[in-house]
Amino acid sequence: MVGHRIALTAIALLTLAAGAGRLLAEEERGKAEGTRPDRLESLAAKLGLDAQQKEQVHKIESDFHKKAEPLEQRLWSLHREEFAAMRKTLSEDQRAKLPEVIKSACGQELQAISDKLGLSDDQKQRLMKIRQEYEPKFRALMDEKAETGAAGFKQFRELRFAAHRAMREVLTEDQRTKVPGILREEFQKWQDPTARREMLGTIADKLGLSNDQKEQLRKIQADYNRQMEEPTAQFKQMHHEEHEAIEKVLTPEQRTKFEDMMKTRVGKGQEK
Repeated sequence: MVGHRIALTAIALLTLAAGAGRLLAEEERGKAEGTRPDRLESLAAKLGLDAQQKEQVHKIESDFHKKAEPLEQRLWSLHREEFAAMRKTLSEDQRAKLPEVIKSACGQELQAISDKLGLSDDQKQRLMKIRQEYEPKFRALMDEKAETGAAGFKQFRELRFAAHRAMREVLTEDQRTKVPGILREEFQKWQDPTARREMLGTIADKLGLSNDQKEQLRKIQADYNRQMEEPTAQFKQMHHEEHEAIEKVLTPEQRTKFEDMMKTRVGKGQEK
């Protein structure tokens, strides 16, 4: 759990995923104000949308973005609260060790994602520099002294967008297409209780946590998992409705292409 919620700043650099699976696909989403023009143009080109269809899709995505923002902010706030609660269970020495433990876990996750994307050595070096630049900034947003609420969430989104933009410049078009599916696979992995326990165990061992501290972390995790269930489900439902609305403006041929694109993005065996 600590690995998914806190330590995976490597994933954060591709998209700092603070919650639902939809957030993990944010690499293809735009600024807070609306849909990214380059994403819409790419979708229009691949599907062969006419001007009217493009306008309809733009409105659908803009409407989704406005409705989804409160849920995104809620999930972000819950994750910050969870992190703060977890951090309070640590001793001063353990808190001092935490950044290095996080760095190690991030490196492992970034390597796993790099392998799946088939990155070259040059790309890995360039991404490492981006990670070194943005990792401290993302970590600072989790500090208890950082801005909270709408102001903190705005900072998070702006920083995430800047990181996305830097990452996109390193990746090829094919790699960019693969990113959402790979991130969803990572999200599903960290949703698995066994995987979370294993990561928590690894983090706990490196920090030297006592059995009592481990139990406290498990209770915190269970509490916040319950609190996140409803907004996460609502987020997924809204995303499903967004796709349904887009499909209604497409021709049968375009709809088939769109469905194939969504299947590629969400990964093998995962429905949109």
